[in-house]
Amino acid sequence: MTVPEHGRAVSILWRLRFVVLLFWATLTCLGAAFATRFTNNTYIDFSVPEASEGYADDQEFQRLFPSTEDPVTVLVRRADEGSVVGPALHNLTDSVVSWAETAALESSSVQGYFIMVDRGLPELGVAFVNDVADPNASTASLIVVSLPRNASGLLAEDLRHHVLAAAPNSLEVELAGEPYFLQASLDGVTHDLEQVHPKVVPFALIPFLYIVRSWRLSLITLACIAASAASAYFVMWPISETVAVANFAPSMMLSAVLATSIDYSLFLLSRFREESAEDSDAEGVKRALATALHFAGHTVLVSGTTLALCFFGLLFFPVGLISSLGLATGLTICISIAVNLTLLPALLLAFPAFFTRRGWCCCGGPRRARQRAEERRRVAELRAAAASSSSAEEDLEEEGGSGRGAGSPAAGARRGTGEGPRASLVRKEAGASTLLPRSGRKLTCWGLVSSVSMRCGFVVVALFVGAGVPCALEVSRIETSISQEEMMPRDAPASRAYADLVAAFGSGGLFPFKVLVQPQDGAVDSAAFFERARGLVRRALDLSGEAGALNATGVMMAGATDVPYDMVHQALHGSAQQCDVLARLLQRDACAEVRVAWAQFTNGDVDAGVNATATFVTVALDFDAFSARGVQWIRAMRAGLAQAANESQGLDCVGLSGGSLPMVDSVNLVYSYYPVMVGVTLGVVFALLGIAFRSLVVPLRAVLTISLSLVLTMGCAWLVYGRGALDGVGWG
Repeated sequence: MTVPEHGRAVSILWRLRFVVLLFWATLTCLGAAFATRFTNNTYIDFSVPEASEGYADDQEFQRLFPSTEDPVTVLVRRADEGSVVGPALHNLTDSVVSWAETAALESSSVQGYFIMVDRGLPELGVAFVNDVADPNASTASLIVVSLPRNASGLLAEDLRHHVLAAAPNSLEVELAGEPYFLQASLDGVTHDLEQVHPKVVPFALIPFLYIVRSWRLSLITLACIAASAASAYFVMWPISETVAVANFAPSMMLSAVLATSIDYSLFLLSRFREESAEDSDAEGVKRALATALHFAGHTVLVSGTTLALCFFGLLFFPVGLISSLGLATGLTICISIAVNLTLLPALLLAFPAFFTRRGWCCCGGPRRARQRAEERRRVAELRAAAASSSSAEEDLEEEGGSGRGAGSPAAGARRGTGEGPRASLVRKEAGASTLLPRSGRKLTCWGLVSSVSMRCGFVVVALFVGAGVPCALEVSRIETSISQEEMMPRDAPASRAYADLVAAFGSGGLFPFKVLVQPQDGAVDSAAFFERARGLVRRALDLSGEAGALNATGVMMAGATDVPYDMVHQALHGSAQQCDVLARLLQRDACAEVRVAWAQFTNGDVDAGVNATATFVTVALDFDAFSARGVQWIRAMRAGLAQAANESQGLDCVGLSGGSLPMVDSVNLVYSYYPVMVGVTLGVVFALLGIAFRSLVVPLRAVLTISLSLVLTMGCAWLVYGRGALDGVGWG
């Protein structure tokens, strides 16, 4: 493949080198200014995906029971692990109520054990302690505060400061909830951007410096990293204003920038350094840069485009967290390609003397400068001699002559190499620094590896295929987790609070499922509906196969106990005297309990005269809702609800929402799209490589090696993390 003297791209970049530098400098400054706005627009979305099985049920539930609040949970425990129920908890609860009044929140926005006890509803208060049978023996209690969603972040932070200041030394308090999780995730992203990634850069530059052996060229790599990252953040900022972007996208983008910028600049600059070994003037830099862009630039363009297309393949997934990550990372890689193919050569063309200077010190010393000048003079003389020798020998061949004529083997060999005997001698004298073949040069480490691999190709293929078979078997056995702990920042206070909440109350109580039941006639307040709805829910729970491990609560049922409609009707519509009679009969304020339950489990409002048209029953599991058992129960419960609804009459809408459904439906939806995404991505990569290399063998080999790499990576990951293959080494 011939290389132009300078190349059209180099000629254009030479004329516009300062324009290119100004363009990327402007984008870098804009990116630095708007990076914070972009990261603040990122989020974590736990909602049900639109194309999933439970989306319709979730939307119907949101329509009937719209929520504009974010609940925040305050976990309270004794420092000495004794009973938490006592004056200290009571005083802390009153302090939270006072804070809510100061923040202009509704009186019902704070719920807790002593709030229910003070209202004469101790039976409802047991839901806020971890020992239902004996609340006084409870070691943990909850105070739930509902914050307005439009200001939950500011109020949540103010609440945290208030609770930590008001809690006595005898109590340990932790706060958990979506506002704290979002803030912890944002803090984690900021920590990665400000501390983790900058620490990684020096270690990532070590192999670059070892190969290129120039600290000056490493400055170009750092400039490419800064320009790529800042420009990517600036491009993603307006996108994040209209499209939801995952909160870990900025960290992933910066990781992609570090990987691609160092890799691509290594390709380009190592080739440039080899080609510019003889000349450091402007013309020599142009020739070396033209060769580097012609060969290494082609590799960078094809490799980067392939990688970007693979990330753009994530756009096939109808899950916001994944598709936004694919969009952000794919755009970042495209920007990195553009930076390395424009900014890098522009810097070399703008400052050729500085970047082509050899040595590790700043100046190289006078002696080294004289040596370089002498080397350049000698190389110039050798080139001139080679050119004149080739010209003279071509003239002799044109004049004719036997033995060394045009048809002789020697002449044919010279035409094949483009040089005569003297030119060949001159090339050998020029040494390894010339641009001609360097067959006598000592092989590098990777050159030796590639040489052995080509000589023992069948053995290498057999080894990788042999390793791929057991890894492929392990891939089919991979078990995944949908636990929310995997989505939370490690060691964040909110994450620790969530883990302590699960340990004290179980994930089933923290994430209850909701069975929505809506009558056809729109009348919840009727004995017939109570009977049908109660029978439907209990039938579905029996069909789920886990009836003994469930706790179902609603306006018509409380666990295994049915709530009579007559009592509900009397509590809602009876007189004060009738409620007093009922309270003396049951030895508790049943009317108040029913009114609280009616407001909680229906969309009606007795005081405002709004009739209820729908109700729901919460189902709390005694086991982890995010476990494999929980996922299996969801499938069985959905099938049970469908069968029970077909058997029932007069019930218009029955659905399941809440709990771990958003995560389960998201995972199921991703797996359903996974084969399509992989197939389309591999097809696009096959076509791209076929066009780029004009071959069918190259893309076929690429698809096979990509597939083998995936199998080996996933199989080894499962062997290590799933089966503990390296547990014996003690690294954990």
